Amino acid sequence: MAEGHLIEPDSQLNLDEYILGASTGTLGFSTSPENLALARALSRQAQRSIAIYTRELEQRIYDDGELLKALRNTAVAHPQSRVRVLIRDSERAVKYGHRLIELARHLSTHIEVRRPHADCPTENEAFLIADDTGFFHRPLADRYEGEASFHDPKRARELLDAFEAMWARSAPDLEFRRLYI
Repeated sequence: MAEGHLIEPDSQLNLDEYILGASTGTLGFSTSPENLALARALSRQAQRSIAIYTRELEQRIYDDGELLKALRNTAVAHPQSRVRVLIRDSERAVKYGHRLIELARHLSTHIEVRRPHADCPTENEAFLIADDTGFFHRPLADRYEGEASFHDPKRARELLDAFEAMWARSAPDLEFRRLYI
């Protein structure tokens, strides 16, 4: 697919044509349905890992049955498979009864949810990285505009390095732990 292709809100773009680890080029997007479609497509194809960095675990994206099924499938695909989620503020997600949190609770050895340490920079961005090669990234977490690629290992590695630095200084979320009581 061509570099810089913009997904139109009502377009007939078929993300099934994109292959994780093979389809090059950058996709632009600007709506929550496009975010969800990209999260679904990347997660469905991931075999080893998914890393999610989010401010509030957006309900419109991460509380979707099809996406949750894809995350679950990735998490249990292999003994070393992992889904990791860093969430800045989980209070609303916990209060709402977010299904991703419930899924993580049931698959705690494969899906882990943490909160970055208070000393970590408060980046106002959001991203999902699939198998260290595909990603979608929103530079401003409170907006739906961003870019995605199914095969850009260099950019995916940059995002993953930022994620790993925060993950290393993160801890289980106390709001999340209240669910176990």
